[in-house]
Amino acid sequence: MEKKIINFIIKHFGCYTLIEGKDVLTSLATMSFVPIEEFWNVFSGDAEKYFGIRRTKNKSKLTLILDEKIRKHIEQKLGLR
Repeated sequence: MEKKIINFIIKHFGCYTLIEGKDVLTSLATMSFVPIEEFWNVFSGDAEKYFGIRRTKNKSKLTLILDEKIRKHIEQKLGLR
């Protein structure tokens, strides 16, 4: 998986916990609202293999639902599981 895709997922799905005064990435969420322009800067036609994609009432954002297998894979890769 490309680094820019992993970074995008961490940025928009990352869950952080304050540990010893520092925000530490502890897990990934399942859903996020993402600006459409930012989404298309990272993904082309392959986004459906990573997310369920739904439009929002706000025309400038998408609702992304992270695929469970992708979420677990990234969490393992980052040592979160």
